[in-house]
Formats: sequence, structure tokens, C-alpha cells
Amino acid sequence: MLNKEAIGTVLGEVTFPVELGKVREFAQAVLADNPEYDRGAPDGPVAPPTFLQTLALWEPEGGAQLPDIGLDYLRVLHGEQEFEYFAPIYVGDEITATSRVSDIYSKPSTKGGDLWFVVFENEFENQRGERVAVSRMTLVQPPKRS
Repeated sequence: MLNKEAIGTVLGEVTFPVELGKVREFAQAVLADNPEYDRGAPDGPVAPPTFLQTLALWEPEGGAQLPDIGLDYLRVLHGEQEFEYFAPIYVGDEITATSRVSDIYSKPSTKGGDLWFVVFENEFENQRGERVAVSRMTLVQPPKRS
């Protein structure tokens, strides 16, 4: 059983720059050849939508603040990932991401026991305080087998 009291816990905040070189490298790595990622849209070069996943490479000030949820990270599976976009992310932006545990719930497994789901949410704002995106990642912990 996981600790549902962790729902709402803020895990930390990190600010990272959106640099042209990094946007170009990311676009090349994901085989995205849209010229807006290099030469720019009318307002300048934009980042590919999944560029925000680079958040995983930045650590919040003081380190990650993971609460004791009770997850067995050796058995956890990546269940799903989703992004919701509200505004473009431009080269030159400073993006601040705030991470939190947004949900913990269980469902019965067809093979017995419970599957546990933990949803982590990241809210992204630019340097003007504008909400540009939200990402959600769901981890799944299957029941222990004897």
C-alpha cells in the first residue's frame, strides 16, 4: 500500500534556459526537421514540444525532494506520459518547472493483488509567469509475486 498522504507534495522547482544550441541538438536527436526549431517561427526559434522532457536532466536547488510514498523503484513501470500545451516555448525563454505528486490510486490486478499508480505533474512557466505547459507521468507498481 502506498502513502496517499503524499498527494499534493511539491517535489521541487527548477529553472532552466531554452538555448538555441540545445534546441538544435534535441531536434536532431528526435529527428525533428521543422525549420522553426532552427531558423525560427515569426517570433524566433521555438523548442520542439517534447523539449520539456529535458527537465529530467536538471535537479532542483537542494536536490530532489521525493516523499516516502512507498514505491519499490526496482519494480516500477512507466505507465504513461502526457503533455498539455498552452503557449509556444521560444529560444531565450527561462522555464521554471514545479513538480508535485498529483495523485496516488490503486486498481485490482487481473492476476490478484493491486496495481498502484502514482501521477507526477510538472507545471511549466516562462520568465513572464505565463503557464506554457503541464506534463504528467504515471508510474505503475505491480503487485508482488511470490
